[in-house]
Amino acid sequence: MFYVNIVGSSITVNALSTFATALWSEIGSTVGGYWSNQVTLTTIDITYIPSVGNELRYTLSGGTTYALAETDVDNVASCYVIDFVISDYYRGGHPRLYMVGPTTNAVSNGSNVSGARQAALVTAWNNLRNWVNAYTAAPITSMSMGTVRYASHNAWLSPPRFTAYTSVKFGKKGKLGSQRRRILT
Repeated sequence: MFYVNIVGSSITVNALSTFATALWSEIGSTVGGYWSNQVTLTTIDITYIPSVGNELRYTLSGGTTYALAETDVDNVASCYVIDFVISDYYRGGHPRLYMVGPTTNAVSNGSNVSGARQAALVTAWNNLRNWVNAYTAAPITSMSMGTVRYASHNAWLSPPRFTAYTSVKFGKKGKLGSQRRRILT
């Protein structure tokens, strides 16, 4: 899950549908290239919140199975850890994504991800981030991929603060993570 700051006027469900369809395709040509043929993208959910108490929702459903013909790591909880870099500095809570589908070709010693796969994933996620940031289709005039910070110094922020991703890096010293958000050692 990630957030996108959308700028435009009179955003409609049709605009969200157009974006979701384009995003589905872009995922397939960037990060989807590193999902094994055991991974299927089934849904993109979008919730657009133009103001407090208002929202538009759109769900795109389908079933794209990816074609990376490599053997999955024999642990369904294993994942690649992708860190999103932001310009804010604060303790804890930095954006991170746990990407399913690691393969044995990219892993040694049970948890070390090869430098080549780390670099490829960083490139793929940066390409997806750049694509989102460049996306426009009327009535959407600009977008920015990032995260939302809801609290600061033990107090809720009102309104929450959006911070754009500045880049992507491979997380946790090049090791696999788990869906339980722990690094495998």
